[in-house]
Amino acid sequence: MSKNNASIPTILTNLESTGAGNDLLRYVALPDLLGEELDLMMYILGKNIGRKAECQSMEEVVQLFHDSNWGNLIYEKEKRRGFTFLLEGDIIRKRIETIDNVEFRLESGFLAETMSRLHDQSCECRTIIKKDHVELEVLYSK
Repeated sequence: MSKNNASIPTILTNLESTGAGNDLLRYVALPDLLGEELDLMMYILGKNIGRKAECQSMEEVVQLFHDSNWGNLIYEKEKRRGFTFLLEGDIIRKRIETIDNVEFRLESGFLAETMSRLHDQSCECRTIIKKDHVELEVLYSK
């Protein structure tokens, strides 16, 4: 595999970081660039990353969240219409405390796509931001 086509797990394993640079892009540069399209584009970018990551199990999804500095993803429960996850950890708490318009659409798009792939059913994901964590509700699309 050439350097330009390294797999996402390889990139994450070999290029560890705190994620602060990504947060600068996400909360400072991209809003200026994308304007009103930011929310939709972040969700779509997350879905695209989910397609390229090709996670084969929930363990791989959880590991990717960890390696990406997206937080600790915890499976909470399965419901009739989908699944509930918690996203927590120091990075999540710090983002919620620091960023006025904190959002988790990239993570939501990624989780929607990977759950769609793992369960062979179209899914959507919505976020509920709490004081120190985020609830991610993955719902089967109708």
